[in-house]
Amino acid sequence: MVIKTFLVSFYLKKLKKIEKELKDFGVNVSINPLPTIRIRFSKGNLFLYKVKLEGKTLYGKDFLNEINTGDLKNIPPRRFFSYLFSGAKELIRNFDPKGYNDKDILYNSAKTIIYCAETLLMMEGLYFIDKKKMINLSDEELRKDFEVALNIINDDIDINVEPTDLWFRAKNHVISTFLRLMKKYYKVNNSVGQAVKDYLKLSDYRFLKNFEYLILTLIIKKELNLKAIFSKKSVEKRMFESLLLLLLSVNHEKGKIMIDKNYLSICIKNLNSFMKISVNEKNIQKIWKNLRNKILENWQYTCSVMGV
Repeated sequence: MVIKTFLVSFYLKKLKKIEKELKDFGVNVSINPLPTIRIRFSKGNLFLYKVKLEGKTLYGKDFLNEINTGDLKNIPPRRFFSYLFSGAKELIRNFDPKGYNDKDILYNSAKTIIYCAETLLMMEGLYFIDKKKMINLSDEELRKDFEVALNIINDDIDINVEPTDLWFRAKNHVISTFLRLMKKYYKVNNSVGQAVKDYLKLSDYRFLKNFEYLILTLIIKKELNLKAIFSKKSVEKRMFESLLLLLLSVNHEKGKIMIDKNYLSICIKNLNSFMKISVNEKNIQKIWKNLRNKILENWQYTCSVMGV
């Protein structure tokens, strides 16, 4: 939904409420405002690159022709991380570390796998509307899950996949894609743990992004969070880091879901750098879920809305 930039803060909360009501009725839909400023400054935006190729205008002015994202080969590295983590966010949306399984876990895991496949191909300057063509061009380790994910999204066939199993496969694809990004753009060719440490060290301070977060949370949530302005990094990157840490904290061992306290404590510290985090629980699963809810609650303000 395209909205004039200055109106976003007034309609965002209402749109998310409508989205929730639709989901309560079983309609799996995501309603997000697309500010006109993002269309005007769309260069390098991978999400808008996809919208340009596949989007359809249902009502009102057709803005698709005004989107100019440029060539995939000229996209800056941070945009690929942004695209990957936008997909990875779906993994935590309905996941419960207690092991609760349902069709939403299956659907969200499928979306994440597709994001991983698209990220890897776009890194090489490739993107096709025909997803079967993209399957054939994907890495062997990803190809099978990519096909399964598309079938789940399209509801083409009866998929006999255990939700938790697909969730952890999707998580592994996120980590693998993250490592590929680190290797290509930052010449990091280490273990997961070292690659994460290197990513946490990367500087990415953008005043406009932090100021945007400050204004949106002030108008919509009535919170004046000056931490965002004085944060040493972009709040957007802090959010990506926190999501990555939260995913890494969950492991599957001998049929049980385990949570790594070390990754969880770093995640808390990371979020505390730009927002208020209160951790009073002793139950580690509840702590994980509280952090998940905090990330989901603030994602729109830190990563998605204005796109500055």
